[in-house]
Amino acid sequence: GAIFLAILRPQWGRKEQQVMQEGRDLLVLLDISGSMRAQDLKPNRISFAKLKIRTLLQQLTCERVGLILFSGTAFLQCPMTSDQGAFLMFLENVDPEVISSGTTALDQALQKALDTFKQAGERKHKLVLLLTDGEDFSSNLDGVKKQASQAGISLFALGVGTPEGAPIPKFDAYGKPQGHETDEQGGIALSKLNEPTLQELA
Repeated sequence: GAIFLAILRPQWGRKEQQVMQEGRDLLVLLDISGSMRAQDLKPNRISFAKLKIRTLLQQLTCERVGLILFSGTAFLQCPMTSDQGAFLMFLENVDPEVISSGTTALDQALQKALDTFKQAGERKHKLVLLLTDGEDFSSNLDGVKKQASQAGISLFALGVGTPEGAPIPKFDAYGKPQGHETDEQGGIALSKLNEPTLQELA
């Protein structure tokens, strides 16, 4: 399957929409690692990504849609369903306050997508929409990428964030802001959109 890359911008080109229109089963892979709290997109990356997913769904004709959330591990938040209302409810329940503080493993997310498609039964068009800032600590990305290609999956990688980056807000157990994540030198760590990883994936 062909693999595409579109860096997330407020507007969409006609080409992306046209390719997406052909899709029938769509799995949305949403990064919930700590860096998705960064506020270089307003109000933050995760909320911006959720808004994009909602907008896209209105433009697509897909028979079924599912949602996978991932950081270091991946889990199926909404199984494949033809009920878009149910999907949107699952999406709405992804709360920036409770997102993972862990690192990101894109291979885990893709592997989960492969397994989900297998269980969901064969469809002619299998689309994966990956929304992430591109930070990646995968151990087997190449292997999973090969499997996805053999399974005929079309992958759209959407970069959420800016190349300039932004600090990552920290919260305490009660959801109150606690400053920002720091680097090893004690300075404020910046999380930047990692375009090379996404381009390589594409």
